[in-house]
Amino acid sequence: MDLVTDGGSGAEPLLARLARDAEAGRASRTPEERRGWLAGLVEAAARCADHPPTARLLDHWQCAAPVPHTRALHEVTVLSGMPVSVRVLLPETAGPHPVVLAVPGHGPGAVAVCGPDPGAPDGDSTNGHGRFGLDLLAEGATVVVPEVLGLGPRQSAQDRAYDPDAPHACYRLATRLLDHGLTLAGVRVAELRGLLDVLPALLASEAGAGHAPLVGAAGFSGGAPLAAVLGAVDDRVSALALTGWPGSYEGSIHAVRHCLCNHLPGQAPLLEQADLLALLAPRPLGVATGRQDPIFSLEGFEQVVRALAGVYGQAGATDRLVHHVHPGGHEVDGSRLWPWLVRVLREPDQRQGQVGSPTIT
Repeated sequence: MDLVTDGGSGAEPLLARLARDAEAGRASRTPEERRGWLAGLVEAAARCADHPPTARLLDHWQCAAPVPHTRALHEVTVLSGMPVSVRVLLPETAGPHPVVLAVPGHGPGAVAVCGPDPGAPDGDSTNGHGRFGLDLLAEGATVVVPEVLGLGPRQSAQDRAYDPDAPHACYRLATRLLDHGLTLAGVRVAELRGLLDVLPALLASEAGAGHAPLVGAAGFSGGAPLAAVLGAVDDRVSALALTGWPGSYEGSIHAVRHCLCNHLPGQAPLLEQADLLALLAPRPLGVATGRQDPIFSLEGFEQVVRALAGVYGQAGATDRLVHHVHPGGHEVDGSRLWPWLVRVLREPDQRQGQVGSPTIT
């Protein structure tokens, strides 16, 4: 018998069988099972905290451009010894000001969302984010921007020594955490959830007496699934606007090389990206993508939207789901999504489902 020395099947038969089995398994899973599994990932990380979340004000500025606002820099500690820099941008317009938690994806960190602090250098790259926090601010929202673990400035000396050429520390952190039964996504969302705990104190320090009681979440690219998981496990998130995502694990995460932080052990038989977003119903949900996005295809995005339309329809909340396809690539175009998000957070009748056309064109 001749040995196969070139080509061959590799692991493709096994991977194909696993994909078939996973698809069949997902069909029998309930929303409660999915939410419980996600909550377990977050709670496993949260158990590493030695004390309740704390916050302290580090600095404070009045900013005139590009949108007049008050900016404060806070230090929030959720997991012991791991302070998180959090910026709160408060518009100078009359309130009330809806609150939006703006989660960065891969890139230089919070600066890609809200621009540099006064006196800091102004970098050229926003890695597709387009400083969307300033757009939300211009719509009249108070914007809360955390640094995300392993991205931008939240990398340790050990992270940078491990792979000096890597733009982020996701691989090192994800592999180390997996060896201890944790996930990088779980740790990141645990920090976001702890931030919600101290959010009233952060807003009070900004003289935020007029803040609306509801909090929205926005995210781009890798920040979008973090915001989605946060919303799935914490109903303090009242509305979400996500861009540069979703598609499907099979059609995007598994089809092209993605960051290891996208992978959750045991995820495939439990949920697809549409299943994750379905856990947010009937809360207002907006999703947007670029027609030329090479990472999350338009076809995959439209499949998710169709699945969500069915879920929201069954919940009697069709008007709470909106979607937008812009002409660009893997980048933020919030021209339709951000005004919608601020509106649904500001107007009680909008939050009850009267949020406009199901399709934003």
